[in-house]
Order: sequence, then structure tokens, then C-alpha cells
Amino acid sequence: VYGACRESWFCPQPVGRINIPAGREKQTAHAHTDSLRCTVFCQNFVLDREPMHFWDQHKTITRYYEILMSSVCEKYQLKHLEYDILMFLHNNPQYRTAADIVRVRKSTKSHVSTSLKTLEDRGFIAKKTDPVNKKHIELDLLEPANEIVRDGLLAQRQFTEQMLRGLTPEDIAVCKRVFQQVCSNAEACIKQKG
Repeated sequence: VYGACRESWFCPQPVGRINIPAGREKQTAHAHTDSLRCTVFCQNFVLDREPMHFWDQHKTITRYYEILMSSVCEKYQLKHLEYDILMFLHNNPQYRTAADIVRVRKSTKSHVSTSLKTLEDRGFIAKKTDPVNKKHIELDLLEPANEIVRDGLLAQRQFTEQMLRGLTPEDIAVCKRVFQQVCSNAEACIKQKG
């Protein structure tokens, strides 16, 4: 069997000729000798890289992010969700409502509501009601939040630089494209199940 991996962004190597046991006609394996294998079942490619334990290893990345963010939270006596909301509003000015935060960040509605109340009481945000639609309430960052956002951006920049160390611009572009596709797949699955 000859062919090429359709997901060439993961593996540019060609698929070589292999011996296939009876009943396994759709299985292919790479000719190169490392531990990377691409297997085809019903036209779907599944990446099998060893050792690669995504479900465990991705927690290492999020754990380091939490460590960096914790220093900002401790400095300003913020809970993580309160900090996340401030940074979300700054980084995504197109999203201005509590509903946006719940939908985009997949946060719990009650937790977001509680955090917004705390941030408003501390003078970090203000709520602005639409004069036409009273149910539409937009969130504005206030000046006292600027210092938090500044430190948050520094922490996020540090995280990004350290996580992408050793990657070329092409590698980063691939990571973005793959991650966006994975997120789109997950979003579609959630809607299907919901």
C-alpha cells in the first residue's frame, strides 16, 4: 500500500509499502523508523505518537499558566475567574456582556454573575444598560483595572514566549490552525450533544 498522510502538517513523511494482515486492508504505516504512526480506519487518520499522552500532558501547560496568573491574582487579591474576566474584556473588546463571557469562555453563569458583582463593587468594571433594550447590559473596564491588565498582559506575554520557545513562525502558524480546528470540532460536538 502506498499513499501520503492527508494531515501533512503533522507528518510530512510519505507512507511506505507495508505488509497488511488479512482484514486490515485500510491500515497504513509510515516507512520512517521512529515511533510516529498514522493509522487509517474508514478514511479517518488517527495520530498515534509515542510517548504522547495528551489528556495528561496538556494539564502541564495549563498548570504553568495558572502559576503565572496566580501571582497577579495574589497581588491584587482577585479570584481566578475575576482576573480571567478582566483580561477577557480587555483582550476581546468585541465581547461586552456577561452572556458573551459565559458563551465564549464556557464559564458557569452563576459564577460569572458573582464575579462581575465583585468586580463592580471594587470599581474595576461598570455596567451600562442599553436605553432601548433594558435587558442588554454591556461591561466597561474602568481605570482602576488598568494596572491589573498591564500585569496580566506581561504574565501572558511571558507564558506565550516560554511555551513557544524553539518553534519557528511556520510551526506557530500550524499550531494555531490545528488548535482552531480542534476547537471547532469540540464546539460542534457540544452543540450536537446539547
